[in-house]
Amino acid sequence: MENIKKNKNIYRTFAFWLITIVIAFIVLFPVVWLFAASFKPDKETFMVPPSFLPHEFTFDIYQRILEGGTAKPAPWILNFFNSLKIALVTTVLTTILSALAGYGFARYRFPYKFILLLIILVGQMLPGPALLVPIAVLIENIGLTNTHTGLILLYTAFAVPFTTWLAIGNFEAIPREIEESALVDGCNQFTAFIKVVLPLSRIGLITTAIFAFLMSWSEFPFALVLIQTDEQQTMPLAMARLIREFNVFFNEMGAVTMLFTIPIFLVFLFAQKYFIRGIAAGALKG
Repeated sequence: MENIKKNKNIYRTFAFWLITIVIAFIVLFPVVWLFAASFKPDKETFMVPPSFLPHEFTFDIYQRILEGGTAKPAPWILNFFNSLKIALVTTVLTTILSALAGYGFARYRFPYKFILLLIILVGQMLPGPALLVPIAVLIENIGLTNTHTGLILLYTAFAVPFTTWLAIGNFEAIPREIEESALVDGCNQFTAFIKVVLPLSRIGLITTAIFAFLMSWSEFPFALVLIQTDEQQTMPLAMARLIREFNVFFNEMGAVTMLFTIPIFLVFLFAQKYFIRGIAAGALKG
């Protein structure tokens, strides 16, 4: 019996790792292919049969990208910092607003609280493309077309509903007695929130920040409609220049993609455990 159980465990472990490797290969293969293509000269990009690894290893593609590229001279460095600025400001605004809203819903009782929570949830359920035209008209009417401010406000509005629900679950997991002790020691409600509650909910705040950053960093459709000049464009829009009517610059696209994924890689490298724990806490307690 023991040998049979050991064999079953071995088979299950083998099957688990086999499925994991297959899924990882399917997911990572396009990324690895682009990475390899970023070091290929132009003549190898469309070589038949295609080669996975470059025959002539070169860094010229990255130098070309930094100089503007061949598809259409593009201010890549400026576009990169445009995306970074929009993502960072959106992250800060989303974290602050969702923390305040989540704390209010978690700690206070007021009329129509449940209805307001449902409205927030329904707003998150609406598909973004369905709102593209009315939002574009609204942004134009308030004079924020072709501005980073319009994108920041839009991305914040889309991120806050989900992050508010996460924040509610995280704040409800913090015992009220801790705040009451702070109030007895002389803190007012706001001071207790800043000095006691927020430090205890740092995992949830980090999760909120990561979600807002990733959403605003890679968003494409709304930026495509609202941004009109090359100098104001974000990296996803700049990358679209590499897809032309009669040609696709795969090696330059690979180089730009590698540069574009550096912030995402760094975010998950240093904050992956907080992101997973924050999502789990918000889902279980919310």
